[in-house]
Amino acid sequence: MGRRPLALLLTAAVVLAAVLAWQLRSARQAEEQAKLEAGLAASRVLSARFEEVGALRPARLSGEVKSQADCASLNIFSNTQTAVAPYSVNYLLDLSKIGRSAFRWDARDRIMFVEIPDVTAEAAGVDMSRARIRQTGSYISRACGVAMQGQVAVRLGAAAAARAGDPATLNKARDAARLQVARLVRAPLAAAGLGTVEVRVRLASDPLPADDTRWDVSRSIEEVLADAR
Repeated sequence: MGRRPLALLLTAAVVLAAVLAWQLRSARQAEEQAKLEAGLAASRVLSARFEEVGALRPARLSGEVKSQADCASLNIFSNTQTAVAPYSVNYLLDLSKIGRSAFRWDARDRIMFVEIPDVTAEAAGVDMSRARIRQTGSYISRACGVAMQGQVAVRLGAAAAARAGDPATLNKARDAARLQVARLVRAPLAAAGLGTVEVRVRLASDPLPADDTRWDVSRSIEEVLADAR
């Protein structure tokens, strides 16, 4: 075989290798694009789903609170009133604030990251109709009784609000919110064609994990998809 046919053969081999490499690269890009499109579709489905639900009440706190008030009737008699009443507080998660940018799809490890607002405690409800009230004093005027009743009601409400804001109680409500949001996310992901994936939920109040580089909230799915194009 002469030099020219050998050169032609080598050139053809190089061209064929380049074509195969280009086809392989194109196939990989198409696969990555499909994954990105799937993540984008999922974010749209999830955003619509959350908007439809509107709000979650992931936890409810209930119990009893106790308070005491006093009143000096006619500046002579010292009177007190003690009340114990049941109360309840609902914790709210506003899903309407969760847009498409809150979702991050890790196509490599099939993980959907979701960032949600912090839970908030709604106004405490104190059931004064079921309150157990005890008054002490030699003489309790009507005005004094009304004044003590008002003091007790305010203090019972403040005591219930303080319990609702207790860090340990708030953390339990946040854990419940994470579980409920994860359940809401899984079904639409399957419907969007992603199958079974892991869902990780992070509250806005949570610190960013220093050891998890995949938790990247700096770029949305739309931005990643734009780069791929």
